[in-house]
Amino acid sequence: MPNNLQTYHKALQQLRQWLPHERITRLRNMALLILGLQLSGAIHLPWIVRKWPIAGKVPSLTNRLRRFLNNKHVSVRDWYHPLAQQLLAVFAEKEVRLIIDCTKVGFNHRLMTIYIAYKKRTLPLVWSVHKGRKGHVGVAEQFKLFKYVRSLLPKGSQVWVMGDAGFESVPLLRWLRSQGWALVIRQNGRTTVRRPGQDWVKLNQLAIQEGQTRTIVGYA
Repeated sequence: MPNNLQTYHKALQQLRQWLPHERITRLRNMALLILGLQLSGAIHLPWIVRKWPIAGKVPSLTNRLRRFLNNKHVSVRDWYHPLAQQLLAVFAEKEVRLIIDCTKVGFNHRLMTIYIAYKKRTLPLVWSVHKGRKGHVGVAEQFKLFKYVRSLLPKGSQVWVMGDAGFESVPLLRWLRSQGWALVIRQNGRTTVRRPGQDWVKLNQLAIQEGQTRTIVGYA
C-alpha cells in the first residue's frame, strides 16, 4: 500500500504541474485512474478501483470513476496535451516517425490514432473516435489529426509518416509533402499512376521486385 500511495502522489503532483487551473477533485480522480490502470493492467472499471489505496466498496468506487469519465468538463485532448508535448520535446532536430492507424472499437465505432514510434513501441499522440462498423475515416478527419500533431512538433524535426492504404488520399499526401515530411503509405494495387507524358497504369502492373525503389510522378 505505501508504494501505491507513493505512485498516486507522484501522478497527482505531475498532473498539478501540467494542469494548474484544474479542479483538485478531478486531478485526484485522474491520478487514481492512472494508478489503477498501471497496477491492474486492465481497462474494466471494477478491476481498476480495486487497486485504489482508499477505502470504499467496489460498486461505489466504480460509480465514482464512471462519473469522472463521463464528466463533460474533462476534455481528453486538453488533459493529454502536456504529455503529448513532452513525448515529442526530445525529438528536436531529430527524426520523428509518425504512424497513423484506424482500429475497430466495439461493434459500431472506429478509433483513428497518430502514434510516435519509439524503441519498438508506439506511443499515442492524438486520436479520435468515429461511428461506423467498417471502412476508413474521411480525409477531413485525417487532416485534423495531422494538423494538431504539426502544432506539437519541435523545431527542426525530421518527420516520417507511415500508414496503411486507408490514408492514401492524394490531397492528404500532397499536404504532408508540403510540410517537408517523408511518406511511407501503403497503396492499393488498383491505384493508378503515371510518368510525365505516359498513360495511366495500375500499381500492380508495374514490374517492381521486392526491395526495389521506384519514383513515380503523378497520382490519381
